[in-house]
Amino acid sequence: MRLTVRPLLRPLVRSLPEPMQPWAVRRLEAIREGLVWPIPLAMYARSALDGEGSRFVLGGRRHRYLWHPYMATWRTERAVEVPVVWDRVRSGDPASTLEIGNVLSHYFPAAHTVVDKYEQAPGVINEDAVDFDDGRRYDLIVSVSTLEHVGYDEQPKDAAKGLRAIEHLRELLTDSGELWFTVPKDWNPELDRHLAEGRIRGAERRCVKRISEDGRWEEVDCDELEEVRYDTPFPYANGVTFAVVRN
Repeated sequence: MRLTVRPLLRPLVRSLPEPMQPWAVRRLEAIREGLVWPIPLAMYARSALDGEGSRFVLGGRRHRYLWHPYMATWRTERAVEVPVVWDRVRSGDPASTLEIGNVLSHYFPAAHTVVDKYEQAPGVINEDAVDFDDGRRYDLIVSVSTLEHVGYDEQPKDAAKGLRAIEHLRELLTDSGELWFTVPKDWNPELDRHLAEGRIRGAERRCVKRISEDGRWEEVDCDELEEVRYDTPFPYANGVTFAVVRN
């Protein structure tokens, strides 16, 4: 593919599996935009002061949008995914928490175990989600916009691998453990279909839909995401499923 990122970053993008390169380019563009962040910061400050538009509701609980320069979260699904998942993580024991995909540590001081197949960072275990097993069982496993890429954006492509990853992660839970994960609508139709049809055993769903260009979201019935498309009409995800799997 033709790379539109700066020359110094092109080797990094090309080191990824080819199907993931467009996604990496978009994310690098978001990071670059995030470096110019006074305008969204001013928007956030105004919202916080007047009490309007700085929060969203999911399952009856109010969360503050995450507006952060890393990955320009005000433009993406990270604005809603990260606050919800982080609220759950910080209520648990870091020693018994596992994260698949290194996301939360970019926004908060994280002390839990993190597994990410590709991202190299201090403390991150580089292992495939379907293979990881350190012999421990976790009270909480979380994953933010990661499982839809497992297998689907790898070579050779294996659309069912993400589902196998979910079942494998279930096996890493304690008897009362929970697996929390988020999925942007229309990135991985196979995973979307399994969630919509209730074919992921024990999964409970809540869904949100983006409703404005300035990054506002609202909770909707999950059936309303059926016609939602990625990148349309707004950039990045226009719908997100929050799933919780319990043993």
